[in-house]
Amino acid sequence: MARLLKIVNDGVHKDEAFAWPDSESPVSIGTAIMPISRSGLFRREGSMVQLSDLGKDWLIEQDPSHLIEIFHEHTRFIGEILNELRAGPVSQRNLLVLASDKYGFGWTTPGPVHSRIKWMVAAGVVSTYSHSVHLSEGGRELLSKLQVYEPDASISSPTDFRPAPAAIDALMKRLSKTPDARHRAGGLHVPRLSGPAGIENIRAIVETCANPTDNRALMNKAIEVFGFGDPGASSVVGSLKIMGLIQRASADEWVATPAGAAWVTTGYDIDLARIMHSNVWYFSEIIHELEVAGRLTFAGLILRSGRYSFNGRYEPIKRGAMTSRMALLEATGLIVNVGNKNFKATALGRAFRRSMPGIDPVDPVSVSVQEVTSDSPKVNTADEDASTLPADISPRIADNVSSSTTEGMVGKIAEDLLQAAKRSDKSVDLEIAAVKALDFLGLPATHIGGNGEPDGIVRTRPGRLGSVYTIETKSAANGLVPEEQAKPATLADHREQHDAAATVYIGPGFERRLLDVLDGDARVAVVSTTLIAEAVMRQADTPLTAEQLEPLIDPSLREADRRDQLKERWKTKEEWALAMRGLVEVLSREAESPLSDDEFSPSGVGWLDITSMRRSLRDVLNREIPRETVMEVLDFLTSPQVSVAEMIDGRYRLRVASEAVARHFDYLGRRWQVGERLYRLKA
Repeated sequence: MARLLKIVNDGVHKDEAFAWPDSESPVSIGTAIMPISRSGLFRREGSMVQLSDLGKDWLIEQDPSHLIEIFHEHTRFIGEILNELRAGPVSQRNLLVLASDKYGFGWTTPGPVHSRIKWMVAAGVVSTYSHSVHLSEGGRELLSKLQVYEPDASISSPTDFRPAPAAIDALMKRLSKTPDARHRAGGLHVPRLSGPAGIENIRAIVETCANPTDNRALMNKAIEVFGFGDPGASSVVGSLKIMGLIQRASADEWVATPAGAAWVTTGYDIDLARIMHSNVWYFSEIIHELEVAGRLTFAGLILRSGRYSFNGRYEPIKRGAMTSRMALLEATGLIVNVGNKNFKATALGRAFRRSMPGIDPVDPVSVSVQEVTSDSPKVNTADEDASTLPADISPRIADNVSSSTTEGMVGKIAEDLLQAAKRSDKSVDLEIAAVKALDFLGLPATHIGGNGEPDGIVRTRPGRLGSVYTIETKSAANGLVPEEQAKPATLADHREQHDAAATVYIGPGFERRLLDVLDGDARVAVVSTTLIAEAVMRQADTPLTAEQLEPLIDPSLREADRRDQLKERWKTKEEWALAMRGLVEVLSREAESPLSDDEFSPSGVGWLDITSMRRSLRDVLNREIPRETVMEVLDFLTSPQVSVAEMIDGRYRLRVASEAVARHFDYLGRRWQVGERLYRLKA
């Protein structure tokens, strides 16, 4: 560790290689520091890595115990492991269970626990033997110095919270009557807010204002607590005012608000969260979004703020203001970072959300590109870019864009994507449109954007079940992304930042030399916006699963080969749907004019075996349908949740009148809508 920090010290390029123990070949700096890149020891500026002040200080003293203390301040589940070991040894497997069940992490493999244990064994604060992790005396001594997060497992419903003091209760009642009275808090910035220490920093400022305090004294206190100069201290004071913790007593003095003073008296973190939510827009709503989605990235939560915009009155939140919200939610135990930049609501957070009056989000279907980026121009639905779609798809877009149906939404997603691809002066439009289109296709995507970052990430399957790909979008007014936009090194950097397996490179079209460079890279999937738009439009009639859509973003395919492979899958899906309709017709005809009981089993009339059905199906459809397809369709139709047909001893019979089958499937589709509505109401 000391050797690595000495090499990094004042700055080194992340790609610089050096000899690393137990490695047969040199290792890059970026690779070496990756497991501890968020430990607080390093900071990055572009492609350069250098030590933070904490890293430089530790390099001087090189105290192993202090190293774990630094890790604890910047990484969850360090001190918490030590705390769990106080009562006795625990196996690493059981620590993984605790991480998931008690602390809300979404870990499914032991890797994160193993890494932390290795750090602590090296520092001498724990030891491992007899298949368990044991706390050392040095670990006990270190634990006594740490502020450790302990989730309140006793809280499961709003009634489990302590009653709010009168001043805070008054804020909550006011919010119930005027939900739009909260401050947008677009400039909210409270540094060093993570963990219990962050809450204590806020408390120190509010306590200073127990009595009227002049401007200079309060600024000095903020500088002392947060370690910034006058501009930073002024920002903190202004943010605590927005949060409703302090207020002006006069032109030159500040004083704690009644609610702020009540929180300082109770020392109850939930009271702080109550005050924050009552005064600051988009706070417990973040918890609601995490409940609905299961988990989301920081960027995904920013994107969803548009659902609470009071019909566009509030612009979506910016990254800086979001950081303080997320830090306070984490510090109060209402959400937890489950790794890989994903957040999840805790049981405490879910109970808190239900205890507070809030804003109902707009329906997800109606969240448009304009709602998630304030500088997007209005879409001209008559734009002729739709003509760049294949002939069998493009006519449907114009018909659907203005519709309020699901098809209309689908058309708008495709139209937005095609238009944004030609809008080279508004590159963020294409970033958002591409993410929205991929997400609609069932490939979970999140917008990121910004300098030094990819435009987004997309997962090949939900959560950690698939691979992570970075998204890079390039718009071009003339429809062709030029050769100079092929930057393999930048794409590789972005993949490394997000531990991504590949890059999805999206644009309206591509110059031949660019395709030569990127199509030849086994980790880059070059995809045209035209093909994505076509996939979106076809999804309404021939829906493919994420697995079936693999050719769309498969990095092993060349751009020119993607559509042919997808066409085969669309054709297979259409054949399956046709076979289903044909089989229902065959079974319906048998129900109308069944053979006599003597020729079949005593189970009754209307039964057909596979051979009979295939023969009749050939007559109905004028084609041969493979036996495997027929069996797949019958398995679907006879499944318990569908039950259009029934099966006994290899024979099949219709259960729903053919005239009612369409309505039957419509009812099945509505089950999800009912479940979604009930799920939202439970909060």
